[in-house]
Amino acid sequence: MSIKISQGMEKSAVLGKIVGRLPYGYKTEDNEIIVNIDESVLVKLVFKLYFDDGWGFSYIAKYLNQQEMLRRGKIWHKSTVKRMLENRTYYGVTKFKGNEYMGDFPAIIKKVRDRGGIDGRGGGFSREHTEEYSSTRQTKESVSVSRKTRKRVDKKPKG
Repeated sequence: MSIKISQGMEKSAVLGKIVGRLPYGYKTEDNEIIVNIDESVLVKLVFKLYFDDGWGFSYIAKYLNQQEMLRRGKIWHKSTVKRMLENRTYYGVTKFKGNEYMGDFPAIIKKVRDRGGIDGRGGGFSREHTEEYSSTRQTKESVSVSRKTRKRVDKKPKG
C-alpha cells in the first residue's frame, strides 16, 4: 500500500471514520455513517443470544437461517457470528493498524461486554458506552473466554 494511502486511512481512523467496508448494520446516507435500523435488529439479537442467553456461534447461525433472517440475502455461518461479536465497530470504535479510536458514528451495542482475556489475564467488566470510552482491546479474547464461562444452555434452536 502506498504511504499516502496509508496516511489517509490513518487520518480517517483518527477522525473516527470506519476504514474499510461498512459492517453489517450500518449504511451511508448523505455521506454520513448511520445505523441501518432493519439490520441493527439482527445485530442486537446476535449479541443477546450470545451474551445473555448463552448460545454458541453455530446455534445462533442455525437459528437465524431457520428463521430466514438472512444478512443481505446471504445465510449465516458460525464464523460470521464470531466475527460480528469480535467487531469493535458495534461499540462505536474504529481501528487502524492495531490502534483504536472513538468513532464518529453511532454505536449499535451500547454496553461494552468484556469478561477477561483468552489466557485469563485482564479483569472482566461491563459498563455503559460513553464518550470517555477507554479502549480495551479484549473483545476477541472476551468472546473466547465467555464461550467457556457464560451460562450454558442445552436447548437447540427448534426447527
